[in-house]
Amino acid sequence: MDVAADRRAYAPGETARIRITAPFAGPASVAVLTDRLVALQEVQVAEGGTEVEVPVDAGWGPGAYVSVTVFRPGETRQGHPGRALGLAWLQLDPASRRIEVAIETPERITPRQRLAVPLRLGNAGDAAHLTLAAVDEGILRLTRFATPDPVGHFMGKRRLGVDIRDDYGRLIPPTDAAVAALRQGGDEFSVGAIDIPQRTVALFSGPVAVAPDGTATVTLEIPDFAGELRLMAVAWAGNRTGAAGKPITVRDAVVAEALLPRFLAPGDEARLPVLLHNLDLPEGEVVATLSAEGAIALAGPTRLAARLAPNARALPASLLRAEATGEGVLRLAVSGPGGFTASRESRITVRSSRPVTTEVAGAELPAGETRSLNPPLGRFLAGSWRASASFGGPTRYDAAGMLRMLDDYPFTCLEQSASQLLAFAAIPMDGVAGAERAARLQRAAEWVLNKQRFDGAFGLWSAQGEAQPWLTPYAVEALLRAHAAGAAIPEAALEEALKQMLEQVDETNRDDTPEERAAQAYRLHVLALAGRHRLGAARRLLERLEDLPTPLARAQLGAAFARAGDQPRAEAAFAAALASGARRPWLFDYGNAARDALAVAVLLKESGLLPARLAELQGRLPGPELTPPGSNTQEQAWAVAAAAALGRDGRPVRVAIDGQAQPPAPLVMVALGGPATVRNTSDTAVWQAVSVTGIPAQPAPAGRAGMRVTRRFLDLSGQPLNLDALRQNTVFVLLLEGRAETREAHRAIVQQGLPAGFEIAGRLAAGEVPGMPWLGTLTEAVASPALDDRFAAALDLTPEAPESRLAVRLRAVTAGRFELPGADLSDMYRPQVFARQNTGRITVLGPDDPLPALPPAPAPRPAAPGGGMKN
Repeated sequence: MDVAADRRAYAPGETARIRITAPFAGPASVAVLTDRLVALQEVQVAEGGTEVEVPVDAGWGPGAYVSVTVFRPGETRQGHPGRALGLAWLQLDPASRRIEVAIETPERITPRQRLAVPLRLGNAGDAAHLTLAAVDEGILRLTRFATPDPVGHFMGKRRLGVDIRDDYGRLIPPTDAAVAALRQGGDEFSVGAIDIPQRTVALFSGPVAVAPDGTATVTLEIPDFAGELRLMAVAWAGNRTGAAGKPITVRDAVVAEALLPRFLAPGDEARLPVLLHNLDLPEGEVVATLSAEGAIALAGPTRLAARLAPNARALPASLLRAEATGEGVLRLAVSGPGGFTASRESRITVRSSRPVTTEVAGAELPAGETRSLNPPLGRFLAGSWRASASFGGPTRYDAAGMLRMLDDYPFTCLEQSASQLLAFAAIPMDGVAGAERAARLQRAAEWVLNKQRFDGAFGLWSAQGEAQPWLTPYAVEALLRAHAAGAAIPEAALEEALKQMLEQVDETNRDDTPEERAAQAYRLHVLALAGRHRLGAARRLLERLEDLPTPLARAQLGAAFARAGDQPRAEAAFAAALASGARRPWLFDYGNAARDALAVAVLLKESGLLPARLAELQGRLPGPELTPPGSNTQEQAWAVAAAAALGRDGRPVRVAIDGQAQPPAPLVMVALGGPATVRNTSDTAVWQAVSVTGIPAQPAPAGRAGMRVTRRFLDLSGQPLNLDALRQNTVFVLLLEGRAETREAHRAIVQQGLPAGFEIAGRLAAGEVPGMPWLGTLTEAVASPALDDRFAAALDLTPEAPESRLAVRLRAVTAGRFELPGADLSDMYRPQVFARQNTGRITVLGPDDPLPALPPAPAPRPAAPGGGMKN
């Protein structure tokens, strides 16, 4: 049914005339609706239509909907009962609540100055205020950010805020008619990555009072920037608002821009073009003087010059060398005709794509003895390492190194993010993470929460993934422990997750498989941790205690009983966990024997039960043989948690570093900035561990154990590519093939670090690639994160499908000499199963660089006796 208003907008107190054109005559109900029912009247609609008057009320706010329902009684000659529904929006005219805003700036300015921005308000009245923002137009376009419109926001069309229901529809028989669309509303429902420095501008004034004459001046500090800014002003006074936007170009008379690669690795050399563009100056020589500091140095000319006419440009070049890991700063001092001078600054990250590794040295430090701490810093790239020392504690592995390996892990699936969160929640506030603990804890919590699905469960790589039966309670446990440690965890997210687990627990027949029994035990433990005990389900599971597949599952059931106060059943479950034999790695719960021993120790310690058995278990925990690089994220997380839990009420350790006494604690962890000395001021010997985590100065040699990995660089016709003659702007294909040889299932990650001169031009989907039959059938990756410095993909390799085949399209974008990392394939949860290639170096030729000379042909072999050639 058509319902139409006679005008687009109305002033308060006016009368709106509503034209109703119905498919049949009959009684009608006319309702005025906002977020509630405002008014209701009954009218009679004639065959040809009817007009209804509706008084317009200022109390509607921005406006109101008029809903009309016309009924056709069943006894009429037209046949069956009928009903028609129509809706129209009545807009209140926003003109009386609009403030006119004008931004009075020139069209173009130069950078590096204090800019006074005059603003003028019309119809503002008294006590008006405004804010002014200046933001890079490129950012706004990427994010599709519209200039703020407060009038449209406050006075715009709203979604219908009520539901329309009646019982008349039960009298109407179903028909084949199409469902009508209800036209309404304006509200819209909408790691490990390398840090690439970006020059962005986002300036904001904050609230500024407007003078009685309607004027204001806001001063902005315009930085070193070339491009377009969008000025956006928002004003308000009482119930009136207004806004304005204006573009402003920021540039010098001469544009000078260093065209840097996105990153470099230590030892790389890159061609450094510098764009010189004379926009406004008379003809003359334009000179750019280059200087570098930090992690980079100039290996070519420091003075680049060109004689440029107006609107002419040149692209002279120098050579840039990466000296160390860190950030490099490149500065340009530009001069031109008429005394023109300007300065520009660019930054670049220098970081190797070699994997991070950790070295640990442990020893006993006798009471009263002083020793030197000499972490092997020379074996790591300068600027890439972090060192620490730990003293005391109930364990003999390097908990601080485990925490750093978790923090540096380059991928963030649900298990890895939850492991980081669990570890950071376990360490004390003054632990090795120091003042950054809270920020890292919150970051890990956000990574976990980003993977929560619509039903409260969690997906492995994203919120769109399948619900994970074991990882969901693992994630919720990490969130609960992080909440107790001070992280800001939304109550609604936790409530949805707990609700989903309660529903899973209460379903019948959920213990038919080892996987479901393990997941059920974990759900019961996490629900008990949240105070949501389900003792009936726990007792049913206890009846099948011997069928629980892992020591951890039995300990989790024991922890659920312990938190509910049922000590006998808790002790029975914990005793079964401690009596379990050695378990094998199992992909379903990401676990192994070492992980289970550490996690069982944590749960048993928290329960306060069986202290003698806990002491016995503590003696069997992994020691120095459990190293950070040799462990997976599950082992690392529970190793950190066990060190914290078991040492919480231990005997305090007293040590002094470089003569400065450290606060006594059962486990003392100290960050090191270099060599130091330590003195044990305790009256007993303590265990000392010194670890360094960073990028090794020398790449790891090729090796493999249980896996193979190969790579090929091919041109777009499928022919092998000569990397010694690769020219800038060439597009080619990288083909990575892997194979697991263990006849076991592996959750694997394949990585190919990119030389700084390469970039990913496009990813090739699984299956047959149109136009590239020579690639064969490509494998479907579980996930493939978008990274600047490497191609990576997560894979599930099984005994039935042990091979993988992935391809990506690359482009050579920067001329120079670069490190080419080897391809790497490894099991994410069994690091000892891997395949790794050697690291090499490549050269990308510039457009005018000559091809390298071919090697001389080998000398002919001497003829074999009898005139033949010897094979």
